[in-house]
Amino acid sequence: SSSSNNNNNNNKNNIQRMSHHAHNPNPSSSINEKETTNKITWDVFHFVFTFSLLTNLQKAPPTGDYVPDDKCPAFKDKLKFKSKLLYDILQHFSTMLAKLPSASKERNGKKFMMLSPDCIPSLKYVRRDYSYKPPVDRNDTVRSFVRISVAIFVPRNNLPAREDAKSVVRQTFATAIRTGKFDGF
Repeated sequence: SSSSNNNNNNNKNNIQRMSHHAHNPNPSSSINEKETTNKITWDVFHFVFTFSLLTNLQKAPPTGDYVPDDKCPAFKDKLKFKSKLLYDILQHFSTMLAKLPSASKERNGKKFMMLSPDCIPSLKYVRRDYSYKPPVDRNDTVRSFVRISVAIFVPRNNLPAREDAKSVVRQTFATAIRTGKFDGF
């Protein structure tokens, strides 16, 4: 419960800091009254989505729930060791997210999303789709469902901004998959 409160306080501080930076590019200067009245209140929105991954059985990621790497004491439990392919996909996706000019993502002159500069998608779980029937010429192919989460900052109580942000993240993921070079896969 104490760590939950600390996480909430850290999130609020990060949101306030990011909100301040969104309106005040020079963090050392003070916010004047005009900026305070037009200030956007940002909330963290965890956009969770699932994608399917076709591989052969030997290269398929292990199924089950995944724990963030910073909480894994043993190297063998870290994503890079458990599934090099998923690690490479998420690293490339992170790189693509970092290239988004998130502070300038605007619709009708209003900002609708921001990403933390060190935004790293979080892998939640991998499930195998046992109903998948592979093509006859690739009978060792399996389909995995991979669930990930991306933390996005959106203006409070702004559902259209959430939908726009989800669309941007989906498009960025599609581009990351299309342009990625996943050696050995």
